[in-house]
Amino acid sequence: MDKKYPSEVNFSKDEIKEIISDLKTKEWLEVPKKWADKDGGGGEYIQHDHFHVKVNPEKIGDLGDYELKTHRSAGNSLITLGSIDPKNEERGSMLHPLLLNYGFPYKDGDISKFVCRDKKNGKECKHMKYKYANGLCYPDNEVSLGMDVCGKKVLESPQNKWGFYLEINREKKRVFVHFDYTRADKKEKYQNWLLTVKARNNGLQDLGEEYSLPFDEIENAAKEKLHKMVFIKYLEKREDGKYFISIDNAYFLEEFSFENYLKALENGKVMYEFRLHGNQKRISKNHGTGFRMFPKNFPAIYGKKEEI
Repeated sequence: MDKKYPSEVNFSKDEIKEIISDLKTKEWLEVPKKWADKDGGGGEYIQHDHFHVKVNPEKIGDLGDYELKTHRSAGNSLITLGSIDPKNEERGSMLHPLLLNYGFPYKDGDISKFVCRDKKNGKECKHMKYKYANGLCYPDNEVSLGMDVCGKKVLESPQNKWGFYLEINREKKRVFVHFDYTRADKKEKYQNWLLTVKARNNGLQDLGEEYSLPFDEIENAAKEKLHKMVFIKYLEKREDGKYFISIDNAYFLEEFSFENYLKALENGKVMYEFRLHGNQKRISKNHGTGFRMFPKNFPAIYGKKEEI
């Protein structure tokens, strides 16, 4: 069957129920190798081979009215809700200045996190053809920014040890990104990083209102993509070199609430993620700066949950 783009389909609730109910009856499903070797490939296999929708980052729901989110039952990783860059009302996107002023040096920091997945798993690194001096995937002159920023009320978070937090300003209808060095982790590598921040910025002052996200842009993007969601959790196993999944549970989420979304930003149930690296000239790679949350918190931003 031909695969269609999300913009070419619009599954009804009953159609979605029928497909998921059918998947549940099949117990274990063998995932083709093209998906089996990918991180999150089980979910992409469900979308591509059973809903017959191309895995494509369009701004609308994967299934038309409904956004499809999938996750391993045994996993506890954050799931992306949508990408949006922090902006200055006069200068536009502020990601590059933020990266240069607060990025973490690859060669001087904890570089183990920045080795490519192939090299980490003992395979040949496809980036080595560039002959980077530090033997990694990125040049010595690159800096990275990798953190999940919580609301101001969340004083401690395992996701963010860098001292950044979000202010939800309802009067100005903007989410401001702030920096408070006293909130940074006390471990040596973070304190050493603060010394470089101080040198780059002539101090450790707050960002003020330099970096922000407008309410209307957040709301429009969220409603377009997330106003209805179907969430599927799946079990995994490997046998004889093959990868299998089985539908664990699934449910619909409806009646998206932007006010609940803002509250979730305040209390840390929704986080704002930075994942990028670059140099003085440009951002080399933006891995999708935007909003993320743990699947267990999805119901917090909706008014209605229905098991399938």
